[in-house]
Amino acid sequence: MTESRWCILLCKFSTDNSATLPKNHYKRLFTGLGAGSLNMTDFFSDMSHGQLDLTNSEVHGWFSFGIKDKAEYDSFDAKHAMDPSVPGSRDHLIDVGRKTAADQGIDLNAFAGLVICMNGPMDYFGRLGGMVAVFDSVNSLRPSVIGQEMGHGYGLDHSRQDGSMADYMDPWDVMSTDNTPFEQPNAEYGSVGPGLNAWNMRSRGWLDESRVWKSGNSGFNTTVQLRPLHRRDLSGYLAAEFGEYLVEYRKKERWDAGFNHSDVFIHRFSANHSYVVAGTNGNFDLVAGDKLESGDPSSLDLFGSSYSKIEVISIDDKTSTATLQLVYRPAREVPSIYGTVIGGGTGDGGGWIIVNGHLHRIPPWDPGVDILRGLVTYRNAADIRDAAAQQAAQRSALETISKQISALRVSLDPFRTPAKAKTLRAPAAGRQRTRRKGKARTKERRNRD
Repeated sequence: MTESRWCILLCKFSTDNSATLPKNHYKRLFTGLGAGSLNMTDFFSDMSHGQLDLTNSEVHGWFSFGIKDKAEYDSFDAKHAMDPSVPGSRDHLIDVGRKTAADQGIDLNAFAGLVICMNGPMDYFGRLGGMVAVFDSVNSLRPSVIGQEMGHGYGLDHSRQDGSMADYMDPWDVMSTDNTPFEQPNAEYGSVGPGLNAWNMRSRGWLDESRVWKSGNSGFNTTVQLRPLHRRDLSGYLAAEFGEYLVEYRKKERWDAGFNHSDVFIHRFSANHSYVVAGTNGNFDLVAGDKLESGDPSSLDLFGSSYSKIEVISIDDKTSTATLQLVYRPAREVPSIYGTVIGGGTGDGGGWIIVNGHLHRIPPWDPGVDILRGLVTYRNAADIRDAAAQQAAQRSALETISKQISALRVSLDPFRTPAKAKTLRAPAAGRQRTRRKGKARTKERRNRD
């Protein structure tokens, strides 16, 4: 286990005279004082399979901050737009937070990361790979959001669905909060969960690889039993590797107690994003009878396509066991042909390709492919004789190139925020301090079935 201490700074804008949550609330939330209560030390211990120890994190404050109010905080974005040498609001707030810690004699070099907790409603975010996260006391002070923002600090990015570049689209993963209906209400902290998927865990080196079933390179037809992904206290496999996929069983309990039911999930990983993969029937949350299948299982062609299947045979929550059937039948290689395309196309149709007897997946979409296509289209349009048609073709190609470059540029922004929640929930201990007289409590963020 590696100690990963965070310094938690409790701060107020210099003109903020409003009441604060008790300091003990933050200690229970972020340190070993609240161990066993589904706090952040519990979360990162479970999500890292016991590799991260946050119990000795420290809470300091309350401190008056070197920024007048939220309006002054916001003003730095406008200043940055006029003069890029001026830090934006988020960079400025972090700089002021570091200076505040130094002025208070706190050595931030003694900590793995910095959390700044502002009083009242406030912007909240995490710096990707920067071990810095910022929260407020009204909207974000709950493990469901904190897990994502501190996760950004460790380098985790937003989770997605296979075939899409949109963020926040895997509602069964904490890296998609606040865009998930599967947070579980918690009396002390507001809401907890969901947990991390197996590929996100592996990307940080947190997945216990000794507990992952792996197939090797030859064909197979086997039955594998999985334990719930985050239950390292139980013996057996916690995930199964199938080509580029990781298959996991998520039981409706603890961090995943807000799920509609226990499920099996399939994920892949690319460019620092996990992608949840739909089964053959289009569902992402697989239950008994669901499967992901590729190729023709009945083909008798000498050089027939390969065949693969991941099928959920059963999910037994009483024994905390999910049973899978995993099948892979490699295609016979045609002499002098380097690769055999399976179930898709060599363009951008997705599918599989067998190279030297090994199964490789062709991603269904990549922004770089569209950029290259746009460039080819633009250059070929020069051969169109009709001037109006030529300009229209070139304009369309440039629009495609611009959209994909914009998407790639956004991915380089180091700051990450949750999806905008429909409604917000404050921690139980602070709700009376943050609601207005005569108004109802903050609306529930989600409607459950």
